[in-house]
Amino acid sequence: MSNNNQRYASEQLAFTGFVVEDYAVAEEIRPDLLSARANMMTFPSDVRRAAKAARATAYRMSIGGTEVVVWSKSTKNLEDRIENIVGAKVVMLGKVEHKSDAGAQDNGYWQNRKRGLEAAQDERTRKLAAETPPAHDCARRREILEAREKVGGAA
Repeated sequence: MSNNNQRYASEQLAFTGFVVEDYAVAEEIRPDLLSARANMMTFPSDVRRAAKAARATAYRMSIGGTEVVVWSKSTKNLEDRIENIVGAKVVMLGKVEHKSDAGAQDNGYWQNRKRGLEAAQDERTRKLAAETPPAHDCARRREILEAREKVGGAA
């Protein structure tokens, strides 16, 4: 495991059969792992990653009036199991639906982002190649000569 969030998720799935994707509830369940709040920002994605690796399914639930996502491999007595551990009333709201075309949109964004970064890098290389290299041998001279080779200009 790379951090306490993923450790929490994998241990919860192994020992209880479910993992709650809410930091406040998780902190109540496992204060020994999560009390430092060091990985709080990455908590949801870490839990999702570990739950998907365990092939768990996401469900929307209300725990004590707060809507959360719970990952579980089985729904058998799930509400009762959560209520026994968390100590709050649990209501199943349904399965979380994943959008299939969201990945395609994300892929397009990242392709455009990659093209933009490559274009910026090419522009920096062209500017560097246009500079006059120092007469003495140094790192800057080698960078300029390398940029000229990439652009195809004279060295």
